[in-house]
Amino acid sequence: MPAFTAQCPTCKAKFKIPDDSLIGKKTHCKKCGGAMVLKPEGDAEPEEGESSITDEIRTLQPIASRRQSVSSKKAPPAPKEKSKAKPDRPKVKADKRVLMISLVATISLLIVVAFLMAAFIFLPQLFNSDVSPDGEDAPAVEADP
Repeated sequence: MPAFTAQCPTCKAKFKIPDDSLIGKKTHCKKCGGAMVLKPEGDAEPEEGESSITDEIRTLQPIASRRQSVSSKKAPPAPKEKSKAKPDRPKVKADKRVLMISLVATISLLIVVAFLMAAFIFLPQLFNSDVSPDGEDAPAVEADP
């Protein structure tokens, strides 16, 4: 198995690859850390007009990985707690609904109690014939013998 040479598409560094079975495998450049597919240096590259979208993506991926590695060195990644935050939101809405329902029920109960108290106080006076509408006792009517 003869060794072959591969070249990084990002930094153009050349590497000796000892095994032919690695041809076509994805790896990272030891120099720049960019992603690359191992292929012999002498392989025919498509001309600029004939390049495919996948080749362009392969070229852009090492740049993105370098940017990501630089940004990860600056600040540690924040812990992802979005998965925990999503269940909390429906719970908050449910709590608001329960609060609103209990508030409406309490106000309704107070209104019913107020009507019952008013009925208890004013209805006996309406049906009592001894009391005049002015609130004074009505004069007693004497029957003739």
